[in-house]
Amino acid sequence: MVKKDTNSDSLNCFTCQIRLQTEWCDLGESEIEKLNKSRVTNVYKSGEVLLQEDFPSHSVYCLESGLIGVRKTKANGKLISISLVSPGDVFGFHELLTDKNYCVSAKALKPSRICMIEATTVSSLLEKNPFLGLSVLKSLSTNLGAAEEKIFQNAWLPARARVAFLLNTLIDKYGNKTKCGQTEIHLPLARQDIAMMIGMSPETMSRAIFKLESDGIAIFTRRTVLIPSIRALNLEFEPNRLSYS
Repeated sequence: MVKKDTNSDSLNCFTCQIRLQTEWCDLGESEIEKLNKSRVTNVYKSGEVLLQEDFPSHSVYCLESGLIGVRKTKANGKLISISLVSPGDVFGFHELLTDKNYCVSAKALKPSRICMIEATTVSSLLEKNPFLGLSVLKSLSTNLGAAEEKIFQNAWLPARARVAFLLNTLIDKYGNKTKCGQTEIHLPLARQDIAMMIGMSPETMSRAIFKLESDGIAIFTRRTVLIPSIRALNLEFEPNRLSYS
């Protein structure tokens, strides 16, 4: 059951360090006060749903801690994972600016603390602060670029290269260096969900993983992946290496 954070007053928009990583970093003091008064902070357990696809959009969401999985319904009614929301990410701007219902659903993948800001407040801030508007535009453009890149991968890159490319994108947020200088990634999703994100069946992904492991590019142990060489991983999806299937 979703719970309102009863301690939310002890950590507000003025003191929140996550805010400095978001589009809200350009707000002035009076605007931060307006944002703070509008927010409602909820705590979600793993598996709880934040928003449903096709429901009216009424808020913009700012993730302070945890991890959110964004999903979309296919024509056959099956949900597929399309992206992840990490602390410092703000989502819901697209629906707000296009005045449409939510085009995706979102579920907590681990215990999460999320601030919801009313759409009317966000619209008012956007109207009065051009720097906020530019930040939102930059964020939406980045997301569009990522979506276009994903379409390219699914259309043209072979399975092995798609897995390697995904691992590369996960390094910044979920990777760390080992004592031996290798890179270790803690996968935020199960392999089946990751396979759906890159447009392949679990069986195809398993074969791609086997090939990467056989060549020493990546070693998979449950949700942990060890990358001996980032350079070797990157070579997997460079144009001059894409002759295999």
